Amino acid sequence: MNTEQETVTIKITVNGKRYTIACGDGEKEELKEAASILDQSIGEARQNQSSVLSDERLIMVTALNIVHQLHKEKQRWREKEKVMAQRINSANKQLEEKITPGADTTESCKEFWNNSATRIDHEKL
Repeated sequence: MNTEQETVTIKITVNGKRYTIACGDGEKEELKEAASILDQSIGEARQNQSSVLSDERLIMVTALNIVHQLHKEKQRWREKEKVMAQRINSANKQLEEKITPGADTTESCKEFWNNSATRIDHEKL
């Protein structure tokens, strides 16, 4: 079974210039959308500049802004992952405290998980 995608070419417009690029068949729409976002970001950067920038500098500034936004989002998700890991560890510790070896722990475990699920539903990250 061949899992490789067929390579296709698509045409995009960025900063008023047409480009033909090769990509996997499954990437066409995502790349067209990415090109549209890039083109829009370049237009916004052009409007926000007080001086006239060369195309090269304008594209560099736009790329830097996009990478900066991506970096901030990655940091935000890392923080959320840390919070979730702490919550999971806390829940595991609480569950371990509820379990008594050899005892029927079904009801206490059900109560614990129901309370934990309710608490998580009401908390926002």
